[in-house]
Amino acid sequence: RFDVDPSVRSAANASFSAFFPPNKVAEALAFCATDLVRGADEMLAHTAQTLCDPKLYSPEEASETYERCTAATLLALSHSLDQLPDDKAAALLLPSTALTRPSFWKFATHASVLVRAALYTLSRSIALRAPALLDPPAPSAVGAPQPGNSVPDLPEAGPSLMLKAAAAAVL
Repeated sequence: RFDVDPSVRSAANASFSAFFPPNKVAEALAFCATDLVRGADEMLAHTAQTLCDPKLYSPEEASETYERCTAATLLALSHSLDQLPDDKAAALLLPSTALTRPSFWKFATHASVLVRAALYTLSRSIALRAPALLDPPAPSAVGAPQPGNSVPDLPEAGPSLMLKAAAAAVL
């Protein structure tokens, strides 16, 4: 439903709408939440090289496919957060491991505008629907000043700070 190609997106939306009446979408998403997050985590763990077989895809095709799949995954997570009831939306991303990977936050500077826009859309949804995920960890864990250093270790504090900055920019 979130592919960048209009014909693919239209066909997927038509099929989804035919199968799930509008009043059942939130129920279906809540039922499939665990599988949705697990699938998103698996997709977001890939690179263009690991997602596509180099024997079948040229490097350009692999990169385009990776960008489309990554953007669609981020948009699907955002849509799921937006569609779920408040009590279930806040818990949707808690089991996700993707948000804690440093590589996840590199999407904010990805070469593809599709990926960057999708990350900002997800950040906005998190800020509105699951703001607890924006709370920084305890100072003694991540981002605490290191001995001999008066500023937090930004590479480790980066995900929380980047998510807050992206959410603020979108809001």
